[in-house]
Amino acid sequence: MSGASAQARPATRAARVVYSTAAAAVVLGLGLLCWNQIARTLAAPIPMQLAIDSSHLGLPRPHGGSATIRSYSVNSVDVDLTHISGQLQWLIALGIVLHFLILIVVLLGLGVIWFRTSSGRPFARSVTMSLLAVAVVIGVAGSASEVVQSLINNREQYEALGANGSGGYFSVVAGFTFTGTYLVAALLIGVLASAFAIGARLTRDTDGLV
Repeated sequence: MSGASAQARPATRAARVVYSTAAAAVVLGLGLLCWNQIARTLAAPIPMQLAIDSSHLGLPRPHGGSATIRSYSVNSVDVDLTHISGQLQWLIALGIVLHFLILIVVLLGLGVIWFRTSSGRPFARSVTMSLLAVAVVIGVAGSASEVVQSLINNREQYEALGANGSGGYFSVVAGFTFTGTYLVAALLIGVLASAFAIGARLTRDTDGLV
């Protein structure tokens, strides 16, 4: 038995090295992709749609020369923001970073689960900790991304129209929205982590009886 364990240790170490290398490559690749996405988003015009207030007549004109009207429809106008403020740039970058953070943590967590399951240890402590980490990041970063997106929408509208809504020609369409979807997902993953923790405890108790 001890000989088999000794032979299994080098294989386990090799598998850990492979997983660590793959995880580092994923983090580096997604980090570069995140940086590229931020650069491309901030370099291009930001499209947005504004609702026209039909109770006012006249030609809607964006505020401050920072927006270009692309097209009109019956109840809305398509606008391109071309000269955005530093505040809006930071908000957009933060929103992108939060989404990539969630993606990285989910991929790494799935990698740990796959690694432990394929090695015959689905109830290892690392699986429970990975699920808990995914739940926390989804709950915190996901909820933060919803708040940031609301701030982005409000800031975009302000930079397109100004504080007075371009003389009342446009109705206010932005606002604060929070769905709680990420919190529900985090709660479900937390329940799954609790189930794995119970399974790990039962496995340890069973091994102790053998």
